[in-house]
Formats: sequence, C-alpha cells, structure tokens
Amino acid sequence: MKNYLAIISPNKYADFDTLAEAQAHVSVHGGFAAATPGQYSEFFVIDMGAETVTFDQAAADADLAEKLILSTITNFERQVTQRRLREAMLTDEGKAWLQNIEDQIAAERARAR
Repeated sequence: MKNYLAIISPNKYADFDTLAEAQAHVSVHGGFAAATPGQYSEFFVIDMGAETVTFDQAAADADLAEKLILSTITNFERQVTQRRLREAMLTDEGKAWLQNIEDQIAAERARAR
C-alpha cells in the first residue's frame, strides 16, 4: 500500500506515492485525498461526509487473534495422525494424550466464539 489514497467512494479508492498524485486523481474523479492510515485496507473506515479515512485497530487486532486461534487449532489437529490415533487407543496414556489434545482444541474453539 502506498502513502496516499484517492477515495472515490467507500468501496472505491486508489493508492498513490504522493499527495499531489492523489489530489490530481480526485480532481478528475471526485472524492477526497488522504494519507493511508494503515497497511490493511479491509480495516479502513471511510467517512465520505467528513472526508476522513481511519484504521480500525480493534477490528485488526480481533482478526489477528482469530487467525492465531485457528492456527493453534490446526497445529493440535495435525498432531493426531492416523498412526498416533491407532497407538493412542492401545494404552491408557495414549487415551489420556488424545483426550488432552481434544480438550485443548475445544478450549481454543471456545475462545474463538
């Protein structure tokens, strides 16, 4: 993402290296020019009336937390291979190990909701 945006509508904008380039674009297509508030455009909050664009840090943080939880769940699930599953059923320690993995997955899923 470049340093400046030309905001045409809440869902339509272009990024530019300089404010002058963004302003030139706006002079032709309408809208307003502003500094880019963050790296991820999915978290931009555009107010056409006030001609502002901000970055929703809380939404970005929540999205990152969700992705980390899903990654943790995936890592737990990868530990339960077919071989480990077969071996786990043969001993009490194996059954306890498998239950522990399932409990950790359940705890992560509860955090994600």
